[in-house]
Amino acid sequence: MNNEFLISFKNVCEDNTMLPTTRLLAVDIIKNGYINVGDFFKNMPESDLQSYLHMVDEIHNENVDAGAEVLLLSEMLAIGEGLEIGFNPNEPKTMQARLSQLIMFLSCESLARKGLVKLYRENMSFGEDVGSKPFVEKL
Repeated sequence: MNNEFLISFKNVCEDNTMLPTTRLLAVDIIKNGYINVGDFFKNMPESDLQSYLHMVDEIHNENVDAGAEVLLLSEMLAIGEGLEIGFNPNEPKTMQARLSQLIMFLSCESLARKGLVKLYRENMSFGEDVGSKPFVEKL
């Protein structure tokens, strides 16, 4: 029996409770089949960035509902890069690693917009092959 989950990008597009950036990402994946993670963060509206960061805070406060969209976003970005879906309750390490990576990306994007760090968006990826390339530098 397969315990992996699937993402219905069409349902994400139509879910008005999700942030516009989440819904537009689903549209991009449907239309193009690929997204660039660095471009995604570069083009993210400030209001959505702050909303995602607030959701991350709520995860730390054990608000499961707030964490759902952030977890979904991490998986959608990874899938948009061409990686396999990481939702598998039998092997949660992939899902946890992607969620941690997304939280780091969101935090670094916020710091970059404040002029506190230099962000190398071209090196932002959920793939293991980019792990050795720097994507943030202290100013």
